[in-house]
This record gives sequence, structure tokens and C-alpha cells, in this order.
Amino acid sequence: MTTKEKAIEMVARFYNETCRLIPVEDGNERSERFRIIQPIAKNCALIAVGEMLEILYESPEKNKKEIEFCINVTKKIKEL
Repeated sequence: MTTKEKAIEMVARFYNETCRLIPVEDGNERSERFRIIQPIAKNCALIAVGEMLEILYESPEKNKKEIEFCINVTKKIKEL
């Protein structure tokens, strides 16, 4: 999986979970919901990746490849 694919997957998972909290009745509300929820989903994904990085940095066996992957996922999330 590429860093971009992982970024999209993470944001989508947080977006879908958050959407369950906001009901939609017609098409106009869908675009409004997206405008509101997309930044929230991105922030949640960034927090999750940040937590993973924290664990990786604190690990006695620092895996540089995993750390680099997470850093690049963070960059891709911000680009979405």
C-alpha cells in the first residue's frame, strides 16, 4: 500500500464513522456535511498517525522504514 492510499483509507474511515452521527435528508445536505466533516476526518487521521509515530520513536528498536512511511502518510493526509 502506498502512503497516498493509506492516507485516503484513514481519512475515509474517520469520515464514514463521523457521518453516522449526522443524518442526511437530501442532496444539498450531503455537500454541506462533506464540507464540515472532511476537515474533522483529516484531523482525526493526523492524530492517529501522530500516535503511531510517537510509539515508533519511543520504541527501542526504531524502524526507520515505518517511521518514514508514517511521516509520508502525514504529508499525504495534509494534501487531501
